[in-house]
Amino acid sequence: MALLESEKGSDMLTVVPNAHLVGAITGIKRQVDVLIDARVAEDVSRRVIVDAKFRRRKIDVTDVEAFEGMMKDCRAQRGLLICSNGFTEAALRRAQEAITIRLLPAESVEHLDLSSWEPCLGTCAVKARGKSGGWVLYDQPLGFFTRDSPLSIQVVGKCDGCSDFHVWCWDCGTHLALCGEEAKAQCSCARFWLTSRESEGRDERGNQLESIALTRVNVGPPGIGYNTVDRRPLN
Repeated sequence: MALLESEKGSDMLTVVPNAHLVGAITGIKRQVDVLIDARVAEDVSRRVIVDAKFRRRKIDVTDVEAFEGMMKDCRAQRGLLICSNGFTEAALRRAQEAITIRLLPAESVEHLDLSSWEPCLGTCAVKARGKSGGWVLYDQPLGFFTRDSPLSIQVVGKCDGCSDFHVWCWDCGTHLALCGEEAKAQCSCARFWLTSRESEGRDERGNQLESIALTRVNVGPPGIGYNTVDRRPLN
């Protein structure tokens, strides 16, 4: 991971493998597999920490919560948890709830670009009014086969300020923001995206679980298809 980022040679990233720093909250020394400080604009920076879990079991909720605590202690705005043997559905939901935590299979690491930061185009852009609002890290590349292209690439991210979904279409270069629970967007090459409120059953206490789902709409033979690519839990 550190090698891949270092090879990019970007002056926007400072990458330190096997970093050691004193926790801002606990005051104890923390070991971080990879510490990345990204300068996303002239006066804006984001810290990312990467923790690789090489275990025989799947990553669970307690692992995600412990990692979130480590992020806070390291003053990190983003966290990547590398899961060598996958993760549970509950762990994924907990990471999605945190917005700024991404669970990644080990084989997906080589496709990650931690320099692709963009200012929010959604709710933050309206509220900020020219000031620095939230930022989006496009950290989820997706590939789709279409009728008019052998492979269509879009990259997805969530704003760390307002949590709005963002999509970057590599085919036409369009950047989209989908604000709210029932949003629709279309890029210049007619790729369709939508958000919708969905039920996810009930928790152990019987409370209804709901989330906002980001879905890509595929238009073409044999018909219209739907791919849900990300979620943002509401409770």
